[in-house]
Amino acid sequence: MKKIFNLGITLAFLLASCAKQEVQNEILENTHQVSFNVSTFEKDISNFPKQSSGKTMSAPNTLAVVSGSDLKTHIKSISYLVFNEKGVKVADVIQKDTEKDFGKINLQLRDGAYKLMVAGGTGTFSGTPSALFLHNISHLSEQFYKQVDFKVESKDANYDATLNRMGAKLVIKLTQEWPSAVKNVTFKANVSNRLNFATLKGENSFGTAYPAYIFGEVAANRLQESCWFSAMFPSETTLQTGILTAYGANNEVLYQRTLENIQLEHNKITTMTGDLFTAKTSGFEIKIDADWGGNINQTF
Repeated sequence: MKKIFNLGITLAFLLASCAKQEVQNEILENTHQVSFNVSTFEKDISNFPKQSSGKTMSAPNTLAVVSGSDLKTHIKSISYLVFNEKGVKVADVIQKDTEKDFGKINLQLRDGAYKLMVAGGTGTFSGTPSALFLHNISHLSEQFYKQVDFKVESKDANYDATLNRMGAKLVIKLTQEWPSAVKNVTFKANVSNRLNFATLKGENSFGTAYPAYIFGEVAANRLQESCWFSAMFPSETTLQTGILTAYGANNEVLYQRTLENIQLEHNKITTMTGDLFTAKTSGFEIKIDADWGGNINQTF
């Protein structure tokens, strides 16, 4: 009796395994390979970032394509979501630049309509199509994004996903060298670090408790110029107020300057130039860089 019972269990297990394999085979037979190549992206700039694409541009705002070999220089991670026509998420992946097929998105999908949301930079996605966020965007990193609506129709397909910049850049240039008594310099402002796809606006997840960003990342470098990236949607503009503070060896405030009416606009660089290490109280000079689509220059 025991042998018959064990035999029954074995047969049941084999039948279940066969049924599972048949279902898996059926799924594979009814799906198609869809691939997206994120090996290139458009940058409507000529000299930013400092790592040049090596291409000569005939005029400002000409779209330059950065080749796949440069992708890892500008983008360290790729985050993407795929939703079907019912709004159900069918893929949620983060690629790192250390992966072999970085920049290649391979999907196995049934026939139907889909929406791909892909971003390059530091941000990651969360939520649903009606309440979607791209968050954790570093204040030091650019963010690129693309939405692709596509259909799977009884065949394999291969596409190129060209990403576009989502945000603005703020550059602060100090006109003086650091006094020896200054230990570090910080900048505190409402820098947006996430994109809200419901409101189509950049947001600061810190609320009003804005973090103090260290000037030049490493204070020991004693840099006279530093930059911050703010998440923004196309056509979005904002006026911000920031505070520059220079600290001494005991974290005492040696110099401080409030920068008002900082103009930030999507796909533009705002450069603010002025003194910090004096008692001067006039405003920064403002400039918007045309290499991004326009220049804003301000003095302080």
